[in-house]
Amino acid sequence: MIGILYILSSIFQLAFVAISVIGLPGNIISLIFPIIWWINDKLSGFQFFIILTLIITGEVLEQFAGVVTGKKTGMNNKSLFFSFAGAIFLSIFMAPLFFGLGAIIGAFAGAFAGTYFYEIITTNNKEIAFTRGIAALKGRFLGTILKFTLGISASIYTTISLFKNF
Repeated sequence: MIGILYILSSIFQLAFVAISVIGLPGNIISLIFPIIWWINDKLSGFQFFIILTLIITGEVLEQFAGVVTGKKTGMNNKSLFFSFAGAIFLSIFMAPLFFGLGAIIGAFAGAFAGTYFYEIITTNNKEIAFTRGIAALKGRFLGTILKFTLGISASIYTTISLFKNF
C-alpha cells in the first residue's frame, strides 16, 4: 500500500513541476510531498535538504537568468516586472488553446510582449523594445529550462529516496 502512495506522490510531484513551465510556482508547490514524507520519517533530513536545495536553486537560477539576459540589454526592474506579468497573463489567457499547450506558448510570448510594450511606451524606440523583448524571451526560456530540469531532478530524487528507504 505504501508503494502505491509513493508512486501517486511522485506523479503529483511531477505534475506540479510541470506547471512551473507556465510561470506558476509549481516547483515550490511540489515540495508538499517531500515535506509530508520527511515529517513522517520516510525521508531523512539529508535527503530532504538535497530536494529543498534543488528546488531553491531552480527558483534562484530562473530569476537570475531573466535578470542577466535583461540587464545585458539595459532593461530596468520595471521592464523585468512587465516581462513576468506578461508571461503570467498570457499563459493564463492562452491556457485553453492547443490542449493546454497554449499556456506554455503564452508564458514565452507574454515575457516578450510585456517587455516590448513597456519599452515602447517608455523609450519610444521599436528597435530597443524589440531587442529587450527578445532578451526577456531568452531569459524566460533559459530560466524555465533550468528550473524545470532541477524540479524534475528533485522529483526523481524524491522517488528514488522513498523506494530506497522502503
